[in-house]
Amino acid sequence: MRPIAASGACPAFFQALCRTASRDVRAGYEEAGRGLVAALATLGPDSTTLDEWAEDVDVLIGLACPAAPFGRGSGWTPWALPDDDGVPDRFESRLPRCTACVPRRRRDSFLRGVYEYLREKEGDVGF
Repeated sequence: MRPIAASGACPAFFQALCRTASRDVRAGYEEAGRGLVAALATLGPDSTTLDEWAEDVDVLIGLACPAAPFGRGSGWTPWALPDDDGVPDRFESRLPRCTACVPRRRRDSFLRGVYEYLREKEGDVGF
């Protein structure tokens, strides 16, 4: 597999979620995290095939759901802790424009949304 380039994607819906979160403390960045991970299948770089992007996203899911050996659909176990450094690093390297919308001090809130979505969907992000 060839290296995956960063995607220039930063969807308007995600920017709107981040603007809302920045104005309303109660809304938080959880919704932004949920929204971004829900749209991952559509955010790959143009230079990458869908299969390559799916494999790369599986690495992210494996970091977020360590009990899942290959990511999508493999489930979540409550004793498996996500990689709270690896997940944001992966988002930053693949979707830098999106991660720039999330202030560092709100990263935990964003990650909660990512983890909640993946737990609810059992790692399925729509591929």
